Amino acid sequence: MYINIFDCLNIPPSTPVLQWPGMHMAPKSALRLALATTFAFFAAELAGGLWTRSLGLVSDSLHMLLDSTALGLSLLALTWAERPANPVQTYGFKRAEVLAAFFNAMLLMGLSAVLIVRALGRLAEPVAVRATPMLWIAAAGFAVNLFNLWLLHRGQAASLNIRSAYLHVLSDCLGSLAVVTAALLIRATGLTLFDSLASLLISGLILASAVRLFIKTLGVLMEASPSHLSTAEVKDSLSALPGVTGVHDLHVWTLTSGFDLLTAHLTVDDPSRGPDLLTRARAVLRERFGIDHATLQIEPESHREACRANGACP
Repeated sequence: MYINIFDCLNIPPSTPVLQWPGMHMAPKSALRLALATTFAFFAAELAGGLWTRSLGLVSDSLHMLLDSTALGLSLLALTWAERPANPVQTYGFKRAEVLAAFFNAMLLMGLSAVLIVRALGRLAEPVAVRATPMLWIAAAGFAVNLFNLWLLHRGQAASLNIRSAYLHVLSDCLGSLAVVTAALLIRATGLTLFDSLASLLISGLILASAVRLFIKTLGVLMEASPSHLSTAEVKDSLSALPGVTGVHDLHVWTLTSGFDLLTAHLTVDDPSRGPDLLTRARAVLRERFGIDHATLQIEPESHREACRANGACP
């Protein structure tokens, strides 16, 4: 689960489908529309940033370009994730969304480093900017980002992939707000350093989102146990089942958003109760931990003892 300072801005969604009177939009359609609006405004904001000589606008336009890349990767990942499993890709392409989110995070970190260097250079050597057009262009960018946030905020709770795209747009939304504020301050004081400060703030927002996303997706790719589950608690719950005398070789990992997997060996005192124990164990995993895909192996105590005697047990 993400722990993000921006979560206080979100209203928890009740469904992964966008709905309002007269409009119903699935996550893929929302991504397509968000991609179109983001990429369309990128060119306008970049041109406006070059014309006004505002590093804040240029930074925000590059952020919107990266948002477009993130949205495009997310859309591609969702499309690939729908492809059926085959003898080679036995789980299908569900992990494509995690890979997309991972590469998004690396792109964000790289961009933040470039923007920080540029903004520090501007602080040392201020450049005059056209504050009034800068203000209107940044305000338009803020409106575009708000619209895209609205498109994506329901689906982001159900998908790590859409969550990554949502974080891109959210940080860009706050970045646009920072540029609006900088333009107002420049108009009021005449100090162009506020443009560089806005760029530094945008870079910080990018970096904060990137680090969180990178850590989360790296954990999934390294097959770490899900952060919302305790492997010790899972083991204790399985060990507490009547007839189970031991649990070993327990592994829990995440394939993609909402798809946790588990494998374990259960040592039992009476092998004839194996089918009943399997049913009980699967029910515990499903109802208590939300794990529907579990591979469990039943072993009699004699098998475990022989294994230990031969030194073949892990």
